Amino acid sequence: MAEDSKYTTDDISIYFSDTTIYMSYWHNLPFTPQFNNITGNVFDTLNWILVSGNYIANGNENYLIIGNFKNDLNTDTFLINSNIQYDVSYVYIDDVSLTPCTGIDEFAASSEEFTVYPNPAGEEINVQSSKFKVQGSNEEINIYDMMGKVVLQSQYSIPNTQINISSLQSGMYVIAINGVRKKFVKE
Repeated sequence: MAEDSKYTTDDISIYFSDTTIYMSYWHNLPFTPQFNNITGNVFDTLNWILVSGNYIANGNENYLIIGNFKNDLNTDTFLINSNIQYDVSYVYIDDVSLTPCTGIDEFAASSEEFTVYPNPAGEEINVQSSKFKVQGSNEEINIYDMMGKVVLQSQYSIPNTQINISSLQSGMYVIAINGVRKKFVKE
């Protein structure tokens, strides 16, 4: 966030478009964004804030707009510097990247190694495989975010196990078991 901002907000969204769009600086963006920042993920002047997520393209999206798509009445703002004359929130954006994903199971050596369901998932995922080791032996399951950071670890000891993923934010994750990796989506 720029030091000369009077307010901060968490109302930053992204709109993907197949055409170039020209807008005035002083009007809210009249589109329905496909991706929204998480409520409470507020920008400040000291730290960079990661905003990330997954978007399934409709096709032909060549442009993206990052900004506030809400009018003033519906925008959540938080006063951070009352000494600033203008009622603005100005945010720096750095390192925007789009990475194509070619399929949910693109990392799997074999789709028969294990099954993750439901996909997309809510509060829990089920992991099932006839190739899991015998009951009583514990093997590690790691779940990674799309930046490669381990966000959840679990153990399994039977051919079918449930993993509570309610602590994960919505997005795409990779589950790894015995060197085999698969993607799943947390709603």
